[in-house]
Amino acid sequence: SEPGHSKGGPNPGAEVESALRQRLPPTEHTAAGYESYSHRGTDPDLVPVAAWFVAQFRYEHQDDSPDAWKRAVDALRGMVDRFPEAATTDEALYRMSITLARSGDSAAAEAAIKELEDRYPRSRHLESGHELSDLLRESESTGEASVLPPVTRHLYSTALWHVTTGKPEDAFLVLEKLLNRAKALGVEDAPLLARARLLQVRLCLEPLQQADRAASILRAMLEGEAGPHASRAAFLLGEAEKARGRWTEAVEAYRGFIRTHPKDARVDRAQ
Repeated sequence: SEPGHSKGGPNPGAEVESALRQRLPPTEHTAAGYESYSHRGTDPDLVPVAAWFVAQFRYEHQDDSPDAWKRAVDALRGMVDRFPEAATTDEALYRMSITLARSGDSAAAEAAIKELEDRYPRSRHLESGHELSDLLRESESTGEASVLPPVTRHLYSTALWHVTTGKPEDAFLVLEKLLNRAKALGVEDAPLLARARLLQVRLCLEPLQQADRAASILRAMLEGEAGPHASRAAFLLGEAEKARGRWTEAVEAYRGFIRTHPKDARVDRAQ
């Protein structure tokens, strides 16, 4: 039988231990066995591994339902509370913030990011956490929430969820859906939309390897839609042109960025 799944029900015994030692992720049939081991397992080194696998499973298999969001948050919260020193606990907090944002609980999402900052100040997920927190605060402070419905923020956090589960093309398409929804409402210059376009650019430059697409998005932004994110868009245009192998255009873009934003922290990199 599969590890942790037998005729007698979940088995937190030798089969699960063997699967955990091989770092085999759970399936729909074996998740219960892994969860049992995370609470009653005998190997202290494998117990946090089991808890993380369960948290990952609940996170990756959430659908657009409150019950699924709650299961994911509970599993991730359990990982954070029980194993604060584990190597993956900071990631659990970041993923919890995304799930809370998807559920519409912006305050709890921001609290999770603040906890990530306080407890794990060197986490590689902190920059992304800050971006999500800034987006949530920006949405309220600029009045954006009054012109863009909650579904748009849900779509943005859903795109982040796709990014963290290794589905960049799905993330790009969700962002496109967000932008189309906003356009249908007659809203095209809200800060959330600039962030959505920049996330599309990031996806194009890295996992999707579509620099032409990135450059096109950035040029459209710089023609009037970048707003407070103009400096980042200008710098990324140089990165996109470099990725395209368009060296003359890249130099021109970097020079334009340095000329327009001389005090930006990215000037040294542009030079």
